[in-house]
Amino acid sequence: MWNALQRLLPGNGAWTGHSDLYKDQTRVDYVLGELERIGSKEVEAAHDDAKAAIAEVNKTLANTGYALPENALSEVYTWIQEQIKDVYNQVEYKAGMVDEYSASLSDPASYLATAGMLVGKFAEGFLGAGEQITDGFFSALGMAVGLFNEDAKNAIGAYVEEDHVGNFMQSIYDSTGITEHSLITSDSLFAQGARVIGGMKGYGTCLQAVGALWGAATQAAGTGATVIQNMSLGADTAMRSINAATALAGVGGVGIGTQVGLQSGMDYNDAFVNGLKVGAEQAATVFVMAHATRKFQEWRRGRAGVSEGGEPTEPTPEGEGTSTGEGNQTGEG
Repeated sequence: MWNALQRLLPGNGAWTGHSDLYKDQTRVDYVLGELERIGSKEVEAAHDDAKAAIAEVNKTLANTGYALPENALSEVYTWIQEQIKDVYNQVEYKAGMVDEYSASLSDPASYLATAGMLVGKFAEGFLGAGEQITDGFFSALGMAVGLFNEDAKNAIGAYVEEDHVGNFMQSIYDSTGITEHSLITSDSLFAQGARVIGGMKGYGTCLQAVGALWGAATQAAGTGATVIQNMSLGADTAMRSINAATALAGVGGVGIGTQVGLQSGMDYNDAFVNGLKVGAEQAATVFVMAHATRKFQEWRRGRAGVSEGGEPTEPTPEGEGTSTGEGNQTGEG
């Protein structure tokens, strides 16, 4: 079943991280049969023809004192047969490897390990979102602290450079046998897709958390609502705010860019500049996509005749005008 799935996917194993392994038994049997036939019959026949040719040469050389050894070319034909036998053994060995691989696909442990890899990659993306945002704040903090204390700046840089979540999750994959038995590798498209989905969920959760904290702060300022009510309202408002999502994506992008820069050997300043570039790109991407998504949703609601709150809308009679705000209406008449 797994091999059948891989056959439907392009990319020569990129989706799973494993090379595509399939065996055409009919073709394998044909190749082995031909190798055996050539090695045992064709080469032997050629060897016999060579012996006969040497015998004819020796007849011509009779009474001259010269003669060729009857087995003058035997070593050559023996070497050819040995090479053919080596190829035969390699084909047989590779075919056996495919059989072993195919057998492993029906092992329940492989499916459990694959599920573990997908769940782990989702968790890696989810937790990684928090690390990226944290790295973004720490990157900026390091630049500020570096004006007064270079050692503290370097210590912050060492923290940002390390992929804490990625290293922790990889240790889990290795120690639990997921890496060994999973039908997909950690860098496969399936695994990276799960990681991206987890990252999106992680950023959304962080956005809600920031909104909830802001809601709690407004309660402390005396809005009259309970802390829980304001936290819930703040989280909901943050999820609807394009500006908040853009800002958080920018901070996370700074963290990503700075970490990648440090890992590639840049000094802290250059790595931070790289982080600012990535942050700007990520923020712009989220801003554009969020606006496009909102416009599309508004268009769909308009086509369906449903308001943003889910209530059906009624067309405004001609001449009565449309409301633009409390106590403010405009009309043609």
